[in-house]
Amino acid sequence: RWVLPGGGQDAGEPLTDTVRRECEEEPGGAVQVGALCLVREVGHRRGSNSLPGRHAVTQTSDAPAIDPLQLLRRDRALARERGDAMAALCVFATAAHDIANVRTLVLRDIDEPAGPVGGRLAVFFSGTSPKATQLRATGQPQALVYLPSLGLQYRLWLRPEAVARALLEKYWPLRPVAARQLDWYYNLGTPQSGAIANRTVLRAAIAAAAIDPRASLTVPPQGAAGCFLNPDRIERLSLDDTDPPHDRCLYELVGGDWRASVLVP
Repeated sequence: RWVLPGGGQDAGEPLTDTVRRECEEEPGGAVQVGALCLVREVGHRRGSNSLPGRHAVTQTSDAPAIDPLQLLRRDRALARERGDAMAALCVFATAAHDIANVRTLVLRDIDEPAGPVGGRLAVFFSGTSPKATQLRATGQPQALVYLPSLGLQYRLWLRPEAVARALLEKYWPLRPVAARQLDWYYNLGTPQSGAIANRTVLRAAIAAAAIDPRASLTVPPQGAAGCFLNPDRIERLSLDDTDPPHDRCLYELVGGDWRASVLVP
């Protein structure tokens, strides 16, 4: 059985601090405390850590209890523990000439510059890829994270921001060797998505690019690119069929704070 987080107010503790502390202690979420919506008094036994007297005060905030980015980070970590390969991926969608383009990309956690919950989400790709041009042309790209081991789906509406060269140089070497060799091939040979005779020719061309004196497995080529996702809307959908209807919640970033609303699934 699920209940809202709550608890007793410590002596001398402001109500806003009580709301924040209880939400951090119980669901483990970051809290943006909003305006007071409701005060309710209920019968309550005395306790050493509770308000004196026979009543406890309950405060309800109009702000969401949990930052959705922190929820996503927690759910991806749990999915990794369960061996879910999708925890490392996202489906990235752009549009060009009124045609939607989707592809699967590795979703990376970048710890710097740190955001309000200790990190940011980013994707890396080749600047020669069509997605790079589409990204600049798309009004607002989207990403989808599906975690089948948890029965969860996240949709993110994005405000992409280019990853600085210094961070590219730090995180690009973490990519698989084959991916780094391809990046240099895109830069020295054929752009990504360009036509080539066959895979045998492609392998030979990649091998030649790998031994080019300009190539390096520790320094990204100038064509390497990446972007922070910076979502301003996040929708979380639980696909749990044991507790219908599906739980669907939309989080929207308003004035720097997340606001939540429940949607019909």
